Amino acid sequence: MDVRLAINPETLTAQGGALFSTDLVETLASDPFGGYWLWGLAVACGLTGECEGVESEPVLLGGLGRFGKPSVIDGLVFQMPTSRESAFASGSRGMCVTRVTPAAFKKGWLPDGFEHVNGGYEGRLPGVEGTVTLKSALVGRPLHHSGWDMAAGSGGTPKRTGRFVPRGSTFFFTKAGGRSFGVDEARKLWQTSIDSHFAAGLGYVVPGVWHPETQR
Repeated sequence: MDVRLAINPETLTAQGGALFSTDLVETLASDPFGGYWLWGLAVACGLTGECEGVESEPVLLGGLGRFGKPSVIDGLVFQMPTSRESAFASGSRGMCVTRVTPAAFKKGWLPDGFEHVNGGYEGRLPGVEGTVTLKSALVGRPLHHSGWDMAAGSGGTPKRTGRFVPRGSTFFFTKAGGRSFGVDEARKLWQTSIDSHFAAGLGYVVPGVWHPETQR
């Protein structure tokens, strides 16, 4: 946990209302074999003429200004793995959808667009044909997050605290009439946001095969 505060330049004491904290993830760690590995941050973007030679200059990441070394990689890193495509090739009667980024839903844990119908929840998923039924959900404790708006007046102002569904939460769906989920639907849903705040990186998911008949 990294705690930050603002200092009043006249009194050299903490400035009231300018205290905030954030979770810090270290990007360097050791492995069992005595070596080291680094976290990687993959970004999909377009390079213009002004970005030529991007691999030769370091970049600063986040508010802490940590140094990173950029490199151009294969765009396949954002595509659904072939093993997942093979799993959906013959169709799947169920689909599990896992959050890879936190989600901000209007009704707490329930994905936006899903309504209570005949004792269950029904709605739509991006790229999936027809209405789906939410059969079960494994949702972690809510994640509370705030921040500091540095552009709001002198010294900034605290941002409103949000309550998010944490990443790793998984939702299980079926289609009406026992219809299957196909590979094209899974591919369209892969790393798609199911959240109105998609521009902030919220609500992104990855789909997986689920076999309802084997569940107890």
